[in-house]
Amino acid sequence: MKKKIEVSDSDKRLLFILFALILIACSYFLVFQNYTAKAEAMEETNAADREEVQKLENMAAREAAVRQETDELNQRIEEIIAKYPANVTTEKAIAIVKDMEESTGIKITQASFLMDNLVMNLSEGAAADEGVSADAPSENMDNADTAAAESTDGTDITDTAAPAEGTALVKDDIAGYYAALTMSYEASYDDFKKMVAYIKTFEDRTTITAAASAYDSETGLLSGTVTVNMYYLTGTEKAYDAPQVDGVNKGVNNLFGSSLPKKQTEDNGSEE
Repeated sequence: MKKKIEVSDSDKRLLFILFALILIACSYFLVFQNYTAKAEAMEETNAADREEVQKLENMAAREAAVRQETDELNQRIEEIIAKYPANVTTEKAIAIVKDMEESTGIKITQASFLMDNLVMNLSEGAAADEGVSADAPSENMDNADTAAAESTDGTDITDTAAPAEGTALVKDDIAGYYAALTMSYEASYDDFKKMVAYIKTFEDRTTITAAASAYDSETGLLSGTVTVNMYYLTGTEKAYDAPQVDGVNKGVNNLFGSSLPKKQTEDNGSEE
């Protein structure tokens, strides 16, 4: 015979409280805690979104000022690029030497050229040669072995064994180059000062990197050497402006002279 278990009212209340606590605990761990984690993640996302919105609002408020600054910077870049030619070739360097002699009165006895020296690739922002400083490219210049050639007026013109002009130029990116021109000269003191002024006021970007002078008491003239760097930019929209050389005879009408002797022929068709 089974014994009937009776539960008192107080025990029923305790069991009810126990079940209520178990239900609350399950609700906390299964529902409320998961909701709290999602709420925290959402709050972090909202904070990041508020920060981004604040940043965009600040940028929108400065839009007009930024556009003006950008236009000013672009104008400044165009002004800087305008100071540099598209290329400096040997023919242009020779034309500069000739014009310098005519404008200043100095006599250039010898000239050597070191062409196509890369200073910096502006698109990559890196100097191409450890021996050349991007900030002050004129402070360093490598000496190259040269081969001398005699010009028609007796001036020694030296060209280098450097790569052919244009072979080292960057086609797609803007890059800075310089051509080094070393000249031996004879000049009076006044003409020497004219030469310095000529280089200083030259239309293209040009600097004197080295100069040496000696005074000849017998002639009263200065003699020495001066090295000039002529800078240019490739990859811009500017075109190379070749020098215009006037007064050069390019040919004659008659290669053999003004007249040719007429060939005398004998008439053998008749006999007297």
